[in-house]
Amino acid sequence: MYCAEGINLCSERNSSGSSVPSSLVSGVNTLSKKAIISGFGYLLNMRQQLNLSESNLLDNPDFMWDASTAQERLYHAVCRSLDASPRLEVMNRKLDYAENVQKLVLDLADSGTSHRLEWIIIILIAIEIGLAILREGMPHFSKPGSIKQFEEEEKHKLA
Repeated sequence: MYCAEGINLCSERNSSGSSVPSSLVSGVNTLSKKAIISGFGYLLNMRQQLNLSESNLLDNPDFMWDASTAQERLYHAVCRSLDASPRLEVMNRKLDYAENVQKLVLDLADSGTSHRLEWIIIILIAIEIGLAILREGMPHFSKPGSIKQFEEEEKHKLA
């Protein structure tokens, strides 16, 4: 029952997010950072519900502490017949795949931001160089000997 509920929740979410790999094939990321982070939250919540909740079929329930060995064997036999452990492993692998897709899309979104910031820094450096040239004037290197004169002037300024 619990695995079926998890599969239904995952398929509902997957129907809205299944276009992510196909959109990446076309080279377009249509998800915002907020949507990507929301997807991460959903996946983490799903993993927590599957693996850590009180209704986890892989853990012995509290009433088994006082149960006889016959009841315990019956409980484990029912769990084996329901294939709870393999189903949980399959769901965890699917969640791993979904998390990898989310990480990839987030990395792509972050790289776009990084590229924009790099260009802003380059433009600011170019503006700073332009302002320095306007303020200090352009050094004249076209005349023979002007480089030596410039170096000597700089040495006198520093001394």
